[in-house]
Amino acid sequence: MSNSKTTGIIWVRKRDGRAEPFQKSKVAACFRAAMITAGEGSAVTARELAEAVASFVHSSRQSQPFRTKQIGVLLVRVLEETGHPQAGSLMREHARQRDRRRRRVQVLAWKPSVGRIVPRRWNKSVLVHRLQKEYGLEPVVARIVAARVEEIVLTINLRLLTGTLVRELATCELMAWGLSEESLAVRPQRSSRSN
Repeated sequence: MSNSKTTGIIWVRKRDGRAEPFQKSKVAACFRAAMITAGEGSAVTARELAEAVASFVHSSRQSQPFRTKQIGVLLVRVLEETGHPQAGSLMREHARQRDRRRRRVQVLAWKPSVGRIVPRRWNKSVLVHRLQKEYGLEPVVARIVAARVEEIVLTINLRLLTGTLVRELATCELMAWGLSEESLAVRPQRSSRSN
């Protein structure tokens, strides 16, 4: 998938290889969180900087999708070069800590090929795929819900959790988004051994 100048859609390649459209609102949210935490700006400034990043990304002549890491480096650089060095430092450190915490979390899952439960590294993309498959969510919505679940998982600081717990956290998040228990109950029932 390449960046399309005819449709105006700029794609961002996620760590798992999937691509999603560039979202200025996500950039603004990242800027806002870092700037307000650092005491170096406001939501208005964050939106203005996000607009500048979106203009740069859309005007780039890059033929391939941007990688998530490229966008992260770009955001830090924008903060540092516009007089928000502490916010840039916070954003860089947040990304580093999140990656470190992700690597430590393992999910216990049934593996039919070996006939037992085995731990595997946390992967938000697996949850995104399941949300799309089991609930019919659009990719962007599934990523938002999965990101909220991941934040909970990383915040409670468990290093080992079950697939069942991950599914229950996802169900709670979906219900918080306004899905009724009845609509959640119609999804196909999965084996208690599956993840």
